[in-house]
Amino acid sequence: MKRWRKKVNIKQFLSDDGSPENAAKVARQIVGLLKSECSQEIGEDDELAEIVGWMECIEVEEDACEILNCYLNDLYDWADANRVWMGP
Repeated sequence: MKRWRKKVNIKQFLSDDGSPENAAKVARQIVGLLKSECSQEIGEDDELAEIVGWMECIEVEEDACEILNCYLNDLYDWADANRVWMGP
């Protein structure tokens, strides 16, 4: 069984709303939480810093939800490899 070293509840921001406005809002919320909860990791881990940087650039545009989902997949992969639970 995997032992998680940290929990970061990004799922509180996720919903079924696939609108571009919501995707950009969710990206900003997740970035804010990651900067608050994982600031040390962001400073030490280029992969996480890159993911956060990508998420910061999400704007309200037609494919914002698809873009966010791609970045979330990358974030979940990073979290699994670094024993960070991204749920409640």
